[in-house]
Amino acid sequence: MSFSLPPVPLETFDQDHWRSRLTDICGHFQTRTDRKNLTGRADLFQKGTVDFALVGHNANEITRSTREISRDGEAYYFLIIQLAGIAELEQGSTRAVLKRQGDMTLIDSTRPCTFRTDPTLGSDQLSIHIPRHLLHDCGYLTSFDCAQRLASEDEESKLLNQHLRVLLKSADGSRSQHHLSNAFLELVRAVFVEDGADNYTVQSSRRMQHLIAVIHDHALEEDFSVSRLAEITGLSKSGIFRTFRAYDLSCNDMIKRVRISRFKRELENRIHYKQDYRIAELAFECGFKDISTFNRTFRTEIGMAPRAYTEHLTRVRQSF
Repeated sequence: MSFSLPPVPLETFDQDHWRSRLTDICGHFQTRTDRKNLTGRADLFQKGTVDFALVGHNANEITRSTREISRDGEAYYFLIIQLAGIAELEQGSTRAVLKRQGDMTLIDSTRPCTFRTDPTLGSDQLSIHIPRHLLHDCGYLTSFDCAQRLASEDEESKLLNQHLRVLLKSADGSRSQHHLSNAFLELVRAVFVEDGADNYTVQSSRRMQHLIAVIHDHALEEDFSVSRLAEITGLSKSGIFRTFRAYDLSCNDMIKRVRISRFKRELENRIHYKQDYRIAELAFECGFKDISTFNRTFRTEIGMAPRAYTEHLTRVRQSF
C-alpha cells in the first residue's frame, strides 16, 4: 500500500521546536521522550475540505489532556493511518494498536488521548484532520466509534485507503477534488458511525470535555452563549464558569476562539477556491452579532486586523 505523498525529510528537533511544530500542525499536545533531541517529521497539506498531516517521530509518548484541548480553537476527528513502525493509541477505555501499514483508527480531538511508541522502532503516520462540524452536520446526536483498530485487510479499510489514493492524486482546487473530498467525509462517517449508540459527550464524558464538545458543535449559532450552553447541557451558568476557572480559562473566550477559527477556515477556503465573500457576512455566519466585536476579537486572537489577514492570504495564494 502506498500513497502519493509530498516528500517530507526527517529532521532533528529539540523538544521546544518539536512541541511548536506539532502545535502548529495538529494542535496542543505534550511529548515525553528519553532523548535530548527527537528525530521526526511533521508537515501539513490540504486536499479539498480536509487537511493531511505527515507525522513521524521516535518519542515515547504523546498525550493530549483536557488542558491542551481547551487551548485549541478548532476541533477535529483525526483519522490516523499507520505508514511505518508501531503505535498504540488510547482514548478513554479503548485502545488501538496500529502495527501494519494501512491499519487505522479514528480519534476525537475533544477527548483526552495518548499515543505510545517504541522509540527504537519509531512511528510514521498519515493523520487526516476532519473538522468536527463536518462529520456532525447530519445531527448532534451522531456518535463515532473512536480508538478502535480498523485493520488494513478489512474491507472498510481497503475502501478508505483506495479512496484516499484517488483523492491524493486529484488536481488541487479542481471540482473533482472538491467532490472527492466531500465523498471521503461521507465514507468516514459511514464506516465509523456508532449505530444506535448514545452520544458520548452527553452520556459519559467528564464535565469539561462535555462543555468543549458542545461549544464546538454549537458556537456558530447566532444566539449561542453561556446561557444557551447551560440549557443544552443542563448545567448552571455558575457551574460552567467554575469548571472553566478550574483550568484558568474563560468560557466566553472559548466560544470566541472557536468562532474565529471557523471564520479563518472558511475565509481560507473562499480564497483558495476563488469564491466571492464579504468579511462582515462571514463574521455573521460564524456567530458574531456585530462587526466591532468581531474585529476586536480577531485582532486579539490573530494579532492583526481581519482585512490585513485577508490581504496576507491573498498574496500567499497568488504566489503559487
